[in-house]
Amino acid sequence: MMELPLQFDCLFDDPTQASAFAALLNDRPQELMEHLHRHCPEAEDDEWTYVESGPADAQGLRVMSDLVLHAYEHRVWRTMGAGLAALGARRAKLMRKTLESAHPTGIVHLVDGTAVTPCMHALAGRRGEPLVAALWDDDVARLQALLSSGAATPGEALCLAALRGAPHALAALLALHGPLVNQPDAGGNTPLVNALLGGQVDAMRQLLAAGADVNATVHLTPALQELAAMEDAIQEPGDLWSQRALYRYVVEHALVAEGYSATEWALAQGQPEAAHLLLDHAPALCWAEGEDEASTLGTCIDGGTPELLQRLLLRAVAEGRTEPAHENWLDHAVYLRRFAMIDLLLAHGCDIDRPNEAGETPLHTAAMTHFALQSNQGIEFLLSRGAQVDSVDSEGKTPLMCAMRYIYEWNSARMQGLHWLLLAGASTKARDHEGHSVAWHAQEEGIPLKEVLALSKQMRAQERAAQRGEG
Repeated sequence: MMELPLQFDCLFDDPTQASAFAALLNDRPQELMEHLHRHCPEAEDDEWTYVESGPADAQGLRVMSDLVLHAYEHRVWRTMGAGLAALGARRAKLMRKTLESAHPTGIVHLVDGTAVTPCMHALAGRRGEPLVAALWDDDVARLQALLSSGAATPGEALCLAALRGAPHALAALLALHGPLVNQPDAGGNTPLVNALLGGQVDAMRQLLAAGADVNATVHLTPALQELAAMEDAIQEPGDLWSQRALYRYVVEHALVAEGYSATEWALAQGQPEAAHLLLDHAPALCWAEGEDEASTLGTCIDGGTPELLQRLLLRAVAEGRTEPAHENWLDHAVYLRRFAMIDLLLAHGCDIDRPNEAGETPLHTAAMTHFALQSNQGIEFLLSRGAQVDSVDSEGKTPLMCAMRYIYEWNSARMQGLHWLLLAGASTKARDHEGHSVAWHAQEEGIPLKEVLALSKQMRAQERAAQRGEG
């Protein structure tokens, strides 16, 4: 089981419900856990164990508190929306915390128990406004009355209808005010971008059919600026390698950034249906000709799918584009453990031993990052595809040295990774540029190299015995 520190920020319509929720958090947290578990559709075979909670801060209709639980499945916390809605929470942010602060890749925005985008969550908070209320209900008659009275403008209504994904209202607006299809709102976002920010793929189809510009740029709304500020506040801790998978690509590859194209935003935010739709309309792609740019293809590795990556690789071939010198797509995919993408990149011709800017090959990256995450499949995966087992980084370290250096907690999964490196012929006699041996790197973590070699030999004997048994 793993520890999941969570932070709740819930808004209720009824102060009585808010007080009752705060009382559960403060006085009966185990009862709250049982309620959330009961309403979680993915929790039938999972066990949640209450660890601790902080005092609930109830401010009128808003309740905030911390809760720590143990669970077998780390993603299960994202499905607590139904349980919160059953307790009366109309809007909520459920945040997974790391190092005492929530991070932007660990926030679920909820409206009526359903996960929504940050911009839809913000729009739900405006349902008291007449125009937003009419569009929220997709009420064309109320919309037309507001437009006729001058209480709303067609351009504003078009952007909000796209954000809400109100099909009837959007169709009526496009029929009467089609030339406004690319008119941006006060924040600079066109109706198409608003639909994207709301996660409204059907609305995007309506807008593209009406002539929306597929190359529109995303500008950060106040809700997104809040997430961007959280990204900016994240600093990579010195040797806390267990957090590398979170921090390295949040720091180096901003997930929430001003100036993304609509396609890049869909890729970065993991909206594959929207990304496929946009690619169907042949948008311009960024090939990162400047060192301060990130390519569309690199962004796809962050949040896209293998199918989307394949489409982009075909575009690269068709347009005669190659991997930018300052990017390393394969290392990027290895870091994020996108194994299907790795195979696509290798088939495209990416070099399995090409070092990143730190001189680390993808096998170094797997040995460090994956070990820290108590994973080892990346090592076997790369070795089986021909990675050089004794490649050296800019400090002369081999992947075996790096694996030794970052095993701060001994377990069988990490031993299996070491075994694969040794089985592939990793040298135990190599020394880095400072003259440190493999044994020195192992001893630095309190792990005698002789013990590692003995365990690897024992594992090999067991594998051979198993093979004879199968034969």
